[in-house]
Amino acid sequence: MKCRHQTLLFILLSAGISLASPTPSLNPDHRQAARNLGGTFPPCEASRLQEAVPFLRAFNGKTTDHFYTTDAKELATFIRRGYKSDGTSGLLYKSQQPGTVPLYREYDARSTDHIYTTDLGEITVVAKKGLKREGIAGYIYPRQYCGAVPLYRLFNAKARDHLYTTSSEEVESALKDGWTSQGTAGYIFQAK
Repeated sequence: MKCRHQTLLFILLSAGISLASPTPSLNPDHRQAARNLGGTFPPCEASRLQEAVPFLRAFNGKTTDHFYTTDAKELATFIRRGYKSDGTSGLLYKSQQPGTVPLYREYDARSTDHIYTTDLGEITVVAKKGLKREGIAGYIYPRQYCGAVPLYRLFNAKARDHLYTTSSEEVESALKDGWTSQGTAGYIFQAK
């Protein structure tokens, strides 16, 4: 019996599992981040971060619409419709991960504007205005976690267009050009 317990203890310790702590792999900063987000979250593991995919960005100058997707085929379709690839706004998840929330995509055909939000209340309001739900664009953190950075949301009333970026320099430039800050949509990872 003693040998079996020693073997089990050896296997647990070899796998990096400690019996001394309920969340052994979380350092104090990760534990605090988990409490701030209202739950227990796994540590920032490299394997989880590798699951993040590019949030591809395109722009159509004729309709003044920024468009974002994780699907390269969908982006190619929009490029055939007159959009130009504009790189990536960062990295997010295609599927739900612990601590993430859906980033919904809505479309306003009247102003040819794509809107991305995690706020279900906003979705209800824009649906009443005739916007079309286009599903979930990806999954993002509602607060800073695991090195994620703000996905800034800006609006240009004259162009009736929303812009989403992780670049504080782009935000500053857009604000000088008449865009209005609408805060952050959530938190994603910067593209390498």
